[in-house]
Amino acid sequence: MKRIVFLLFMAATVFAQEFQPEDFFPFHVGDIWEYSTDFQDDAERRTILRDSVAVEGHYLFYRGHGYVPDETLPSYLVDTSLYVTRNPFSPRSWVRLRLYKLDADSGDTWVTWTSDDSTEQGRALVSDVYDSYVLGRPSRVKVIDYYDQAYGDTLPMQDGSVYSHTDHIAAGFGFIFRLLDGAQWPEYTITGAIIDNVTSGTIVSLDKNGEALPASLELKPNYPNPFNPVTTIEFSLDKKAAIELGVFNIRGQKVAILALGEYGPGRYSYRFDASYLSSGEYIYYLKTRERTLRGRMTLIK
Repeated sequence: MKRIVFLLFMAATVFAQEFQPEDFFPFHVGDIWEYSTDFQDDAERRTILRDSVAVEGHYLFYRGHGYVPDETLPSYLVDTSLYVTRNPFSPRSWVRLRLYKLDADSGDTWVTWTSDDSTEQGRALVSDVYDSYVLGRPSRVKVIDYYDQAYGDTLPMQDGSVYSHTDHIAAGFGFIFRLLDGAQWPEYTITGAIIDNVTSGTIVSLDKNGEALPASLELKPNYPNPFNPVTTIEFSLDKKAAIELGVFNIRGQKVAILALGEYGPGRYSYRFDASYLSSGEYIYYLKTRERTLRGRMTLIK
């Protein structure tokens, strides 16, 4: 596979810096990536909303990842064997794709998916590894070619194997570039990223709906108010923060926790069902390490 180098990824001399396998798929709550694409005029943005740790690894919940429109399901699993699986809960085998092996080196190969009837499979091959600058920062890039082939084939280019596309992943950035078979222009090219609060390239300050990102921490009035028994509470974050969204009664007793954990910048909406509570005044609150915001609401049954 011919190496493709853009101005964004300038060829580099030898780097003294060493990279760890985990560097090729960074994940911190609040990380943001933006890509130019060949199928839409606006930049595509992806943001990590949550990281749920389990025995098998880290389940990562994204906003803006096209394969998982439902943000209540994880977009990726980074498992303890350093495989990255896209859409780990999908019932469709070709969508539930073992996309990357983070410790793979040039020449390494692995099966990416297997058909339900065990007649076909996908295979990935690391065809090149090289040092480069990505968005002005020194990095190392792995070039991964993907093939479709008959079940049981052990080599990526056996007779009958069909080349599909190529991904480039870079240390410190993750996915940066994709070229489809026969395409003249790349399907995705990274244009900017905020990784662990460090900005590289250009980030457009718009959310996925084209609206400006929040400029400050905000807790909005619930609606409807008064309510019976369900109301909606919305808040906005201008930066990644550890938050707690909850409800007290007028005696100061905590009666509900609606959200808890680290959240990235953006707007959030939560439905509060008070069917188990008695009528009266309640205080809802949004707490961060820096401040606490409160609002009043009335339950009428």
